[in-house]
Amino acid sequence: RVASQIRGLRRQGFDLGVALSHNSWDSVILRLAGARRTAGFVEPGREFLLDQAVIWDEWQIRPGQEYYDDLLRVLGIEPRCRRYTFATDARRGAWSGGLSGEGRPLLVVAPGGGRHPEGCAPYRQWPAERFAQVIEHFVTGLGWQACLIGDAGDSEVAGRVLAALPASTRGEVTDLTARTTLAELGGLLARADLLIANDSAPVWIAAAVGCPVVAIFGCNHPENHRPLAEAYAAVCANLPCHPCFSGAQVPKCGTPPPCLLSVGIAEVLQAARTVAGGRGRS
Repeated sequence: RVASQIRGLRRQGFDLGVALSHNSWDSVILRLAGARRTAGFVEPGREFLLDQAVIWDEWQIRPGQEYYDDLLRVLGIEPRCRRYTFATDARRGAWSGGLSGEGRPLLVVAPGGGRHPEGCAPYRQWPAERFAQVIEHFVTGLGWQACLIGDAGDSEVAGRVLAALPASTRGEVTDLTARTTLAELGGLLARADLLIANDSAPVWIAAAVGCPVVAIFGCNHPENHRPLAEAYAAVCANLPCHPCFSGAQVPKCGTPPPCLLSVGIAEVLQAARTVAGGRGRS
């Protein structure tokens, strides 16, 4: 299959090939595809794979956005915009799925996510029972409405969150897991007052539509994965062994790892109060 893709690319002919992943295989494919000029990200020591390489060192504490800025400069473009946007679905009201919109602040929770190209990464997921306690605080204690989001692969963890909630609260939480497109998810987050999530894609979508975000980090360093957002807080235990995740290297210390287990509910709630500001009684 890869060979046929490479042959197809060679037939088309490209003046420029850009590797947006620092996985060495992407750079090799660009070479085999016959791109006249190659540029992009590479791991340290692999600069020879591309004509113009930006070294992506996951062990260096550096915001990911700076790597993309460097890539633009390599391509002859001076980066000017420090914000990004996400196109939302204008029909978002058609899939609200039971959200009343009656004036109560909306909490969105993404308890799953944390995937990488090798598949699901449960070592990046805060315990479902703790997400449930956070939801209980907002819904029962503060009168917010809440919903769960994620793709089909997150249905199991969403079910565990719901099961951990008291029956009286469970009926107040809408499960939108696997029920939104990306555009619809952007629309939902645009109307939300707060997202609490693992280190995963919804964090970036929320930042792009202006939704305040609390991101929970385990083995990754939060500065390396910080979105361009003002109303944003990262919660991380900062154990001596942190950070320990690089590429597809999986931590060997258990699931969830001690760094995630060391993140307490009180810390997450404090971060939520900080970023939510005057949005509801947080």
